This record gives sequence, C-alpha cells and structure tokens, in this order.
Amino acid sequence: LYFADSFAGAVVKLGPDGSELARLGDPAQPQRLAAGALDLDRQGNIYLATYASGVLKLAPGGQEIGAGGSTVT
Repeated sequence: LYFADSFAGAVVKLGPDGSELARLGDPAQPQRLAAGALDLDRQGNIYLATYASGVLKLAPGGQEIGAGGSTVT
C-alpha cells in the first residue's frame, strides 16, 4: 500500500502489517512530492499528480525518472 503524505511531501509504502517500509521524498524540499493523487504501473513505477511539480514518475526505489505537465496557479 502506498499513500501520499502531502504535508510532509513524501510517498509512504506500508507493509501488510501496517509497518512503514519506505518513505520517498526529500525533507528539504517537501513541496516537490506533495501530491493529491498517485498511481502505480505494473512495473512498480509511481506516478504522482503533485501540487507544485506537475506529474512525476518515480522508479520503485524512489528515483525521479520522468516529469511532465505544469502546475495551475
């Protein structure tokens, strides 16, 4: 299970027992991954619709591998 922790600007991965397995994001730039929605593809890539960075594509390990779109002000 993944969820977007918008206030912390992170994507969190939880295990079946609810334990935190991974936290993706940079605490120095919380706005970068502050997302209103996320989705996964079959390869485990994460797609984020962010408030400040457009749409981001992250590899399963959290590396940014794509970006697109623009933000609405």
